[in-house]
Amino acid sequence: GGGDDNDSSGGEGGGAIKLTISGNLNVNGGISANGGNGIDTSYGSGGGAGGSVWISANSISGTSTISANGGDTVNASYDGGGGSGGRIALYSSTNSLLDSQISAAGGKPLGADVTSQRGGAGTIYTKTPSQTYGSLRIDNIDTNWSSNRDRYAVTPINTPLTLDTLTLNNYAKVANNSTITTTDLNIKNYASYFSQSNSTTNYTNLDWTGSTVIDNGGTFNLVSNGGDLNIPANTTLEINIPRTYNNITVSGILSHSTNVSEETNKLNITATGDVTVNEFGSINVVGKGYKDGYGPGAGVSGSYGAGGASHAGVGGNGRSGLGGTTIYGSLTQPISLGSGGGDNNDSSGGEGGGVIKLTISGNLNVNGNIS
Repeated sequence: GGGDDNDSSGGEGGGAIKLTISGNLNVNGGISANGGNGIDTSYGSGGGAGGSVWISANSISGTSTISANGGDTVNASYDGGGGSGGRIALYSSTNSLLDSQISAAGGKPLGADVTSQRGGAGTIYTKTPSQTYGSLRIDNIDTNWSSNRDRYAVTPINTPLTLDTLTLNNYAKVANNSTITTTDLNIKNYASYFSQSNSTTNYTNLDWTGSTVIDNGGTFNLVSNGGDLNIPANTTLEINIPRTYNNITVSGILSHSTNVSEETNKLNITATGDVTVNEFGSINVVGKGYKDGYGPGAGVSGSYGAGGASHAGVGGNGRSGLGGTTIYGSLTQPISLGSGGGDNNDSSGGEGGGVIKLTISGNLNVNGNIS
């Protein structure tokens, strides 16, 4: 169940349903193991996690839905976190339900608090006799809640998986901490895929569209094979460790992940051939330095006008917060992150700028922008 607040209980977790059907399943009224919603009180309680649905049938069809969604939560000022999606497994000879009819989405904070997170998306596994291993979909279903990746909790993969198809969709945020082997890998519609340092991702076909891949050092042919690197339009690749490639073509966005209080992530790439940034493509680390309020030159927070951050110069004073005064970095070989500005009562200061280090043996062709 979801966490309690000072005044009320969190949402209850969803139950477990197992259906073993020799004949056909017609879903026209709905099957659900959803988590309960958090209660709107003085301080928001958390949503309950979705439960489990396990169905075996000859065929699955109908006009309604099968769901194990996490519970939502709402409060005018202090939203609780949404419950994570649960798990669904469907075994059948045929299944005519649309993806939108089968959901294990994370629950959403529906109030005004901009720091509370949506629960991590659940798992939807389907298997037909024609498949060797089956398909897994991790999907938050809708894309109209928030575009801020930090507001989505992660769905970790902690045990080895072998699949015919893996699909990450609609702001699903998935971290591979193990080994995934799949014929088809689909990362689409604002999904985020974290290739963690000790992970392995094996695939035959990749559909990478309108989404983000974060490279934290795992084995993943897209980023770790040392050949040519191609970043398609409408995609983002964040590389947080040193990498070497032949030729690099950027039609989307190449960056590194945001830092917080430590100088952890920088873009450090060696190209033995050419680097081309196409029109509308970019290498962009704006706001990827230290988080607001952090860094050696962080601005001082203030209730009415916080201080600006320092780096080569002193940060400007705000009405009630002093600017950062620590001067740091190299004059002749600058490679330090920018510090974050101070916070005030109602909003966060600006993040510092990131770091781009490209070592190129060939030519650099910039038709888009580097910033």
